[in-house]
Parts: sequence; structure tokens; C-alpha cells
Amino acid sequence: TSVLTTTQNKKTKSQRRRKEMDRNIASSLPTKKLDRSNYASWSYKMHLYLLGHDYWSYVEGANVVASDSAHNDFPVWEQAASRVLYCLVSCVHD
Repeated sequence: TSVLTTTQNKKTKSQRRRKEMDRNIASSLPTKKLDRSNYASWSYKMHLYLLGHDYWSYVEGANVVASDSAHNDFPVWEQAASRVLYCLVSCVHD
């Protein structure tokens, strides 16, 4: 049972960390938006931002789940993928 309790504690701690990150996602986005003149610095900052928030695997295509709504992991994956899209769209000029 101690192994199960340790696993549950790690999962709960991870979930709390993710919720905290979700609350701060908009306030911590890089402030300089992508435009025609700043791709190099923008992409570097976005790469670091996404790495730091455990989202880079979504951009890279390494974090993939079946697009089947019945799949157990799909809702969690879709929510995180939506956060990544929000980050990217929010950091590009209209």
C-alpha cells in the first residue's frame, strides 16, 4: 500500500502543479509578440517558455494521443494541446 500511496501523492502533486501553471499561463507569456522582424528572438523565447511549462512535446509532435473521444487520455491531451495553441496564438500579432 505504501507504493500505491506514494504513486497517488506524486500524481496529486503533479495535478496541483499543472493547475497552478494553468492559472498563471496568460500572465507569464512572453510579452513581445511575433511580427515580421523578430522571429529569431520570439521563437527562442517561445521554445523556452513551452519547455518550461512542459508543452514542447505537443509542438514537437512527441506527445500524441489517438483522436478518439472514447480514449481515456484524450480529454487531458486535448486540454493541454489547447493551452499550447492559446499560447502560440496569443503571442502572434493579428
